[in-house]
Amino acid sequence: MNNVSPEDDFFDPEVNGDHNYASISEEVEIQQIQDRCVCIFDKTTATYGIIMVMSNSFWCSVCNSSVCSHIRMVNSYKETPFHDLPDELCDIFTDFKTTSNQFLVQKSTLKIPFRRSTTLTHTLLSLHDKIQKITVLQPTSQCRKCSSDSGEYQTVNERCPITASQNIYFVILNMWICHQCHEKNVYEGLDDGLLNMGSYIVTHELLRSYLHGFLHGKCTLFAFYTHLKEVHLDFGLSNFLTYNKLKNAWYCYVSLLDVDYRHGFCCNICGENPRTIICDGTSLSFRKKMLLQPGNIKAQIDDEKLLYGSSFKEMVFVANATTRKMLKRYSKLTSVSSMSNEEFTSMISALEKEIPELANFINDIEDGIHCPPTKYKSLIASLSSSSPVCVLIPNNKGLHDALQKLCDGDDIQCNPDLIRSLQEQSPLLFDIYKGCRPISTCMKELLKILSKKAEQPFVTKENHTVEKTLENPELACFPSLPILRGRGMYYSDKTVFKKKEKCKKVFSGHPTLLPGIFTIFCSHGICYGYQVMRNHESANIPFTIFRTRFPTAPDMVIYDFACSLHSYCLRRDPLFFRDTKFFVDRFHWYNHKACSRGYNLHLYLQHNTLNEQGNAGLKRIKDQLSYMTQQNFMTHCRLFLYNKNINKING
Repeated sequence: MNNVSPEDDFFDPEVNGDHNYASISEEVEIQQIQDRCVCIFDKTTATYGIIMVMSNSFWCSVCNSSVCSHIRMVNSYKETPFHDLPDELCDIFTDFKTTSNQFLVQKSTLKIPFRRSTTLTHTLLSLHDKIQKITVLQPTSQCRKCSSDSGEYQTVNERCPITASQNIYFVILNMWICHQCHEKNVYEGLDDGLLNMGSYIVTHELLRSYLHGFLHGKCTLFAFYTHLKEVHLDFGLSNFLTYNKLKNAWYCYVSLLDVDYRHGFCCNICGENPRTIICDGTSLSFRKKMLLQPGNIKAQIDDEKLLYGSSFKEMVFVANATTRKMLKRYSKLTSVSSMSNEEFTSMISALEKEIPELANFINDIEDGIHCPPTKYKSLIASLSSSSPVCVLIPNNKGLHDALQKLCDGDDIQCNPDLIRSLQEQSPLLFDIYKGCRPISTCMKELLKILSKKAEQPFVTKENHTVEKTLENPELACFPSLPILRGRGMYYSDKTVFKKKEKCKKVFSGHPTLLPGIFTIFCSHGICYGYQVMRNHESANIPFTIFRTRFPTAPDMVIYDFACSLHSYCLRRDPLFFRDTKFFVDRFHWYNHKACSRGYNLHLYLQHNTLNEQGNAGLKRIKDQLSYMTQQNFMTHCRLFLYNKNINKING
């Protein structure tokens, strides 16, 4: 492929004149001058045109037309098989809202082994010796369709090239035509380690060589092709396989790999319903223009079918925003920068109207300087947030028993099970219990109202049953987690809420690429799948994955935006997520300023050794995948993650 960089004089109008393009030789009819842009020379009119794709059709920017002679020249290639297109035209042909795989014409159809085996090793070792001894490649003289042996051989290609890593061979390629059913039986090549592409053949060892480069390195297919071409030059070879043909063969090879994706995307310990999920978004993506269904597809909202979850007032401890703001400021004060008497009186007055138990508690711990003692600051800061109260007091029988004992005035110090439940389930309350035994009457009253508030999002709520639907499954890959039910439409999807107090995630975005993919992992580092994000990363993506694909909600979700996800889930289907705990890992927690401390995973001792999962490995294939079509992107991303999973499963 001939590339001309933007820095070349080719683009300088002072050097070449307006639309002159004199630097292109008249012997060259087509030349790629930019990514997804070609210059084409019409010898009949002796004019140049710049061709690109606009609105899913070809457009000449020189003639300002879609029907000029330059466009007709490009359109004349539309019926040409993809691997026979000039290399310079491949990219603009794949810019249509379809995949280039519609042009694939490979003859091999049998599955190709992916995992190493004795048979695979023997095939690769004997490949070159076998090719050197044969002059004709043809299928067996028996029809694969009707098993008849009545037929005849017909030559397909008298000089069919076989491209290997260090040599190019030429053979006669035949097919077997059955006289009984007229089936054309082509040469498969699997047993010989060859991929039959119809007009040319590529060895499995060559394609497998790039397979390893793709899975374990940062090698792009074009870099691999350049390397292959240089090696062939070293061996004195000149009949090179074109890059387009190599790309076509590689895509066919990947599609024929014998891979059990369902097994590879499932942890052998967690099974098909993992209880702990680590999820995150990564910027690995493809171009927006390659979406098969571009734009935002919004479902029609039927008010009669809307489902209802919990309200904001049911979830938070302090519903009034002004009161929360005063309480948050109070939680940050010290003896050096304390609250004035007027402000403190105003805050207490507001709390007495809304939550008198909290007002009494603050008055009880006050020492006259209007700033909270250090041991209570985290608790007060969490109560002043807009996060659900149930993050502090999750649905756990041991924790509820411990709190009930404390509210009744019993000391749980002699009950190690209750102490452990309090420490593991609510470390903030455990720290307070450690520092102020026995707890005060005001603290007991506060614990009672906290427990009641934590249950409020789930009271009088109904289980939502939604009919199974398929919602753009081509942008999702979860081989071991099929769709079980529909997502449903909720009242909260229709309503716009103010989010001034929420933790926010900043999205820079790419001008031409989609935002990325959203991945989910189990606690053992096995990826269960990914979802392509049409828009910026949002809580809707993990909510939809859990709601539609999981038999029951995970016990634990670790996500850098868990605070927003928790509220999002409770506002829609609180009963489904009632037993789910949401946490922010230690690496992202420093970004969270406005949410409850109960989301901080670092506070929970039993999970401090949990493996931090990331998408660092996906960065290696970013260069290879970013400019693929949608189908090829999904295929390659799935293969890469499958191989990563299998290596981890097999140790």
